[in-house]
Amino acid sequence: MAYPLDNLGDYNVVRNALKEANGNAEILFQNIGATAVAKERPKIFKDGCLTGIGIGVGICSIIYGGYNYCKNKMNEKKALNAEPKLREELTKTIENTSTKAEIDEKPHQN
Repeated sequence: MAYPLDNLGDYNVVRNALKEANGNAEILFQNIGATAVAKERPKIFKDGCLTGIGIGVGICSIIYGGYNYCKNKMNEKKALNAEPKLREELTKTIENTSTKAEIDEKPHQN
């Protein structure tokens, strides 16, 4: 005949676990919690890493976008500030070209 408490199912499993913990329910609950955390640790770590990577990529994208935006704004500002100087240079170039063209059009006298 089998041991009479073997047919109690889960109750017997809990009873045996409590016996291994010297009858202390607090130790039993700590062991159960530690086992549960140990089982879930890889999943928690993976989820945490994926979340961290996602946040990191998002932050880097924002920083890179902000950098490009500022760089483009600075280039626009430089172009707008340089416009009067460029206009003056263009005017001088056109005047010099037209003056050279007038000189070249005059017949050479020998």
